[in-house]
Amino acid sequence: LTLQGMDDNAAGLGVMLELAERLKNTPTEYGIRFVATSGEEEGKLGAENLLKRMSDTEKKNTLLVINLDNLIVGDKLYFNSGVKTPEAVRKLTRDRALAIARSHGIAATTNPGLNKNYPKGTGCCNDAEVFDKAGIAVLSVEATNWNLGNKDGYQQRAKTAAFPAGNSWHDVRLDNQQ
Repeated sequence: LTLQGMDDNAAGLGVMLELAERLKNTPTEYGIRFVATSGEEEGKLGAENLLKRMSDTEKKNTLLVINLDNLIVGDKLYFNSGVKTPEAVRKLTRDRALAIARSHGIAATTNPGLNKNYPKGTGCCNDAEVFDKAGIAVLSVEATNWNLGNKDGYQQRAKTAAFPAGNSWHDVRLDNQQ
């Protein structure tokens, strides 16, 4: 059982499409752009390419990047901010998302900060990191377990026969196999 592409990241794409459908007739003060990138496992290539092609004005006008990644297999749902995301933005995004989830009975949480390299409430190691390093505020949404393994969010669940590594990451080496 590899779930090749299902969790990483067909689920994220499905959530993004559902959000686009639900928001299409909702007036907003700001524009919303839905973007799907590829090549994250190969070095965040899609996010790097997108950022490289953004003009300075586009970068300045991008108030928040929401990264949806691995939404199914993990033990818990996490909302994490970028290391560079300002505290005021963290409260409006991550903390608000946590409150909304909890108000609907969803046991969402944030990185507890058990690994010194990844401070409490921040994420790591996905496309959001590219935008965070560029000074663009980010919110990462993922299902994983920051309490397992190296406490870095890589191990999503306990290791079992179905999930020998404790995760279901997309592996490009398995794409298009006959």
